[in-house]
Amino acid sequence: MAVWIVVILVGVGAAGVGWFARSRGPAAGPMACPTCAEATNGLAVTNTAANTFTFNSTPLVNHSSEPAVLDSVTLIKPSPGVHITRVAVSSKPTLYQLERGSLTPRLYPSPSLTDAAGATIPPATGDPQRFSLVIFLAVPRSRGTYTVAGVTVNYHQGATHYRASYRDSARICLGSSTCSAAPV
Repeated sequence: MAVWIVVILVGVGAAGVGWFARSRGPAAGPMACPTCAEATNGLAVTNTAANTFTFNSTPLVNHSSEPAVLDSVTLIKPSPGVHITRVAVSSKPTLYQLERGSLTPRLYPSPSLTDAAGATIPPATGDPQRFSLVIFLAVPRSRGTYTVAGVTVNYHQGATHYRASYRDSARICLGSSTCSAAPV
């Protein structure tokens, strides 16, 4: 009988620890998108010197009645050497694409971009995809495949902080003429 009580208490204790670990930290909040499909982008670039890219596949939609203020953006599981050089909010709709940095001025004219840190996303009205996230990436200047599994957006409304993750993946095949857009 004593052995069963110990097993039950250990099981209840472990369940309590698991619940606590999952409930800690900021929730996804009103900019979460549980119905968004996972976007997967692949880009082959033969020139290894062309190592800068823009990644635009995350629509920023605020499903609340209060504005949301962006704090930071991080990459989910980036390959070694992949890093963010700039994060901006575009007033253009989401293009759902990964593109070479040399095309950035044509895709995102300067007036359409503002720095993401401190940018305000108003409540969604009318066209809910009025804003999108544009991430400027750099990868090493060496032949290889570089990936990002998604992005995390940290933001707040008043004193409440949130963290929304988006499974928008990117695969860059540098020094190659082919590249798979398979999920990362």
